[in-house]
Amino acid sequence: MRAPTLIGELAAYLARRPNVWIDGRELARVGGAYAWRSRISDLRRSPWRMRIDNRQRHVTTASGHLSVISEYRLVVAEQQHLPLPASPPRRDCR
Repeated sequence: MRAPTLIGELAAYLARRPNVWIDGRELARVGGAYAWRSRISDLRRSPWRMRIDNRQRHVTTASGHLSVISEYRLVVAEQQHLPLPASPPRRDCR
């Protein structure tokens, strides 16, 4: 049996938390500290085709410094709990 890949681990982690914003630092622990953003990008492409959104929040720390929090979420269709396709399927109008 093959050992799981980091991209597979990251995909599974996101799939267990659909529509939940997750701090990038947590994703770095799961997907590898040095390449997790590249793996997020890879998950957006074939064969994964996961819709992963990103947002950044600015917060002021207790010491008064401005900090940027980068968060990601896997967006899934509510009724199906499956990742949305990268683009809607084309329909024939006949």
